[in-house]
Formats: sequence, structure tokens, C-alpha cells
Amino acid sequence: MSQQYDRFRDAVSATHLPWDLPSNRRRPFAAEVRARELAAASLIACACDPCHGQRRAPEIARSERAMYGVLYVVSGRERLGHGRGELELGAGTFTVWDSSAPLRFDVPGPLRKLTLLVPEAVFAAALPRPQAMVGRVFDASTGAAVLLLSQLRALDTLHRRAGGLAPAEQEAALRSTLDLLGAATGGEPDDATSLVAEIVRHARAQLSDPLLDANRIADAIGISRRQLDRVFATTGSTITRWIWRERAERCRKAILLDSRTSLLTIAARWGFAEASHFTRVFRREYGLGPRAYRERALRVR
Repeated sequence: MSQQYDRFRDAVSATHLPWDLPSNRRRPFAAEVRARELAAASLIACACDPCHGQRRAPEIARSERAMYGVLYVVSGRERLGHGRGELELGAGTFTVWDSSAPLRFDVPGPLRKLTLLVPEAVFAAALPRPQAMVGRVFDASTGAAVLLLSQLRALDTLHRRAGGLAPAEQEAALRSTLDLLGAATGGEPDDATSLVAEIVRHARAQLSDPLLDANRIADAIGISRRQLDRVFATTGSTITRWIWRERAERCRKAILLDSRTSLLTIAARWGFAEASHFTRVFRREYGLGPRAYRERALRVR
């Protein structure tokens, strides 16, 4: 395991609450983690190479207090998995996560992000229905979200300068940031959230069908293709790219569990009709082709 990755693991748990990150990294790893206090909260800037980890019962039990995290992706992508399902954040999107609930993350490529960690009591006092925000992807390119993300970036820049903010200024900055968050998230999930969940459920049930596409999904659940595309765009992805990403993940898991079945057989099982397309999608998601990924997994074992 590289020393860089070892230090990164320690830094993540020291700044983002306890996390379980696997320790079998063998290649060079680049990362930077920078945390600063913001009154009762903290603002963390993180840049890192591909990695993954999770918070389960042991990590949650080691946390001193419950927190809400506002996670904004500056560049790259990050996937989160929790009790309500899975979501993917791309550049210019953000979400809210709850430290008292199990959570896992996967960073498939280089990532830069900002995280505002706020104690549960402070968060709930400013935003009375915080659970309505958890597990949703918000677009930071419109409305109050533009102001929210501009403020987070400005606070990060101020913290890097000598002196930073005085305590009274930090309190005011935190209050205004939470006010902007409330305006940007808009309260309860709307009908689009339920429709996305229905789209995802249907698509997952049909992933092995090589003919599955957006038009078939729209027909199956009784909406137009245009409506499907518009609603699914709230996740930060297109339905087509989501389908191939999900198929690649099924293949990745099969590769780890089964070292005897050929890669082409696994790919065909999950809807890939061409070997070149399978290799291209897999490399885009995981940084390695499927053959190299299997060889590395066998060496690690």
C-alpha cells in the first residue's frame, strides 16, 4: 500500500467522520484534503484519485455526533449508495447525506469536491425537514443553487488565505449558507423523484436484455421519451449512460466473483453485444480494461 493512500485514509476519517476504506492499494495515489472550521461546522476540500469506501455500523458508532454533509462535486464523478438507493454526482451537482445512516461511495476517476459538515442540531434548527434533502441530486447551475455553490467556493478561498474569518463572521457565513441551501433544495421531493425511482426499478429488472433502451423503458411505464429524458436529467446523468454504467458494474462484480467464466460471456450476460464496446465502457468507469482489472484482482487475492 502506498504511503500517500495510507495518509489519505487517515485524513478522510479525521475530517469526514470515520470511514472504512480498503487497504489493498498498490499503485501510486495522489490526494489532497484540506479542512477548516466554519463556526460549529467544517468545510472540507478534497481532491483524490479513484477510491471507494463505506460507513457501516462500526464507523457510525465511532462518530462523536450526528452530522449532515452537503457534498458538492467540483469536477469528476462520485457515486453514493444508501438505504434509499444509489445516486451519481457529476460536476456541478450536489447532495445531502446523513452521517447516522449507512453510506458507501465510489470514485471512478480523479475527483475534486467540497463538503460542508454541519452538526445535526444546527442543521435541523436552520432547515426543519433535513431528511427531505437526503439522497437527492441537485443541479447547481440554476437559481439559489448558483449562489450556494459560489458561497462555498468563496469560503474555501478565504480559508486558504492568512487570517480567514473571525468567529462572528463564521457564524454569519454558516447561517447564510444554510439559508441558501434551503432555498436551493426546495423542500419535499416532487413527482419527478418518484418517476425516476420507477424508471430505475424497471431498467434494473431488464438490464440483461440487450434490446433495453430509453424508448422501451418509456413505453413500459407509460410516458414519452422526451418526458423520460427530462425527468432523468435531474439525476445528473442520461438514462443511456446510466444503463451502460449499471451493466458495467454487474460485469465488474461477476469478474471479481468468477475467475473462470470468459469476459465475453460475462459481458453478453449483461447486455453487451460487442467486445470493443464492453472494453470501452468498462475502462471509462474503472480506469482499466476488464482483462487488466481481472488480473489485478487475482494478484491482490
